[in-house]
Amino acid sequence: MRKYASEFIGTFVLVLFACGTAAVTGCASAADAAYLLTALAFGLVIVAMAYSIGHVSGCHVDPAVSLGMLLSGRMTAKDFIGYVLSQFLGAIAGAAMRISAAAFAAGSEEEALKMAEAVTDVTHNHPEGIKGAKATALAINLARTGHSKQDIKARVEQ
Repeated sequence: MRKYASEFIGTFVLVLFACGTAAVTGCASAADAAYLLTALAFGLVIVAMAYSIGHVSGCHVDPAVSLGMLLSGRMTAKDFIGYVLSQFLGAIAGAAMRISAAAFAAGSEEEALKMAEAVTDVTHNHPEGIKGAKATALAINLARTGHSKQDIKARVEQ
């Protein structure tokens, strides 16, 4: 169980800080410092996680690495499923934390939706990803401003 928790934490930190750096710096088509900052963020997060959880789980923090370990016979199918599940859940939690910061920083509902799209578009440029980010930001913003659970549910489902 410790190795699965380690993979969850490692992937959570990777998505929150490394993908968060890409989202904040706004890596666009033009080559600029944003690419360097993003590369450094990914590298530093991987090194930090390798030192902190590597001795527990091997610090895969990516289903592709776990698949390679499975195919090479270095892990069992049961462990592979546990690792991948932990990595997916960690990534979802990291992305949600990234969106929640945007929702808390926003001054209005419209601003929360715009910030959620901007933060998500860089790393998850897919309509369903952006839709999920907007729903999360809207729910957090409405909860922060005192709306009821029923009102939040109704607004998110619109």
